[in-house]
Amino acid sequence: MQTDFDVTIIGAGVVGLAIAARIAKSGKKVLVLETNDGIGQITSSRNSGVIHAGIYYPQNSLKAQTCVEGKELLYDYVKRHKIPYKNLGKFIVSFASQIDRLQILMQKGINNGVSDLKLFEKKELTKILPDVNADFAIFSPSTGIIDVHSFMLSLLGGLTDFGGQLALLSNFHSAKPLSNIDPAWQVEVECGKRGDKNNEKITISTNFLVNSAGLFAESNAKQIEAYPKKLIPKTSFVKGNYFSVMNGCNFNNLIYPLPESEGLGIHLTLDLSNQAILGPDTEPLEKKKLFNDENRLQFDYSVDEKQKEKFFSSVVKWWPQLKFDSIQPAYSGIRPKLKNYFGKTGDFIIQGYSQTKIPGLINLYGIESPGLTASLSLAELVAKEIAIYD
Repeated sequence: MQTDFDVTIIGAGVVGLAIAARIAKSGKKVLVLETNDGIGQITSSRNSGVIHAGIYYPQNSLKAQTCVEGKELLYDYVKRHKIPYKNLGKFIVSFASQIDRLQILMQKGINNGVSDLKLFEKKELTKILPDVNADFAIFSPSTGIIDVHSFMLSLLGGLTDFGGQLALLSNFHSAKPLSNIDPAWQVEVECGKRGDKNNEKITISTNFLVNSAGLFAESNAKQIEAYPKKLIPKTSFVKGNYFSVMNGCNFNNLIYPLPESEGLGIHLTLDLSNQAILGPDTEPLEKKKLFNDENRLQFDYSVDEKQKEKFFSSVVKWWPQLKFDSIQPAYSGIRPKLKNYFGKTGDFIIQGYSQTKIPGLINLYGIESPGLTASLSLAELVAKEIAIYD
């Protein structure tokens, strides 16, 4: 069926752009719809900017698979495209009483294919990290940091170089299938700032519709006609706050504690200018309170100064030289978390034809950390879903 576009992607975050660049390179006519006035303004620009190794995730999970594969793809990409990055390595530190948990974590990483991990004991660790109070640590040499915005700009260039288009201030409104057999969709788009009463609606047609809208993926899915609501995962939101460390630090690596039940623990990362950042924590948000008077999701990214005590008390356990007055609120981000979904908890989900039996519809859910690292691998999986019809 003749359509305006071959593939329409909802969301110009790092994953949406990675998918768009990959599909455009294959010769298809691609459109990316982005609700904001710039790329990557939500989850993609509000994280630690870390290239993860693939240690934490359950074996054979999509997170583990795409993180380990995506890491290799990402390092290759940043080298070829001269994207600023640093392969700093990461220490996951623990006390003697936690050694069993640390060893289990190390084995989990090995099971996922992270083959370069090394266990350090206190004597050797003290020589490398004299400012850290810990008895043991896992060292992950393949962990790094990246200039996320430069990476996204490069992906956008990859999209436009192959004739793809980005439509900013373009809000996905609804979609309905044009065929029960062939991939073909009619998509209604609201043009303008989200919620503006003067916005104009336009209609486009596309063979494939890819819902890669991050925090908005669930609400978008509910506006897709003929898509069974029982297949839409319930998404919860978790806010992660960050504090910056003033007056610098003596670390040249990323320092993490053992992970917590809902996150990786308040850790220390460095940006490309060597600014030390602490975070994120995990602050569950009550979803119903996030909707404004027009029933649209609206997020508060302010960082409460009162969180400072929690951050300090958590980090000073392994960094005793940290001064309370040296940490200041920096920024925050919000990420989607999937609860029990057909037996899966907290994994990435890519729904294609085999799950929905709906031609041309692909939904991505729960794309949180390590979504940045996994982005190019996720793009390959979406490309394979589309290639089924070639």
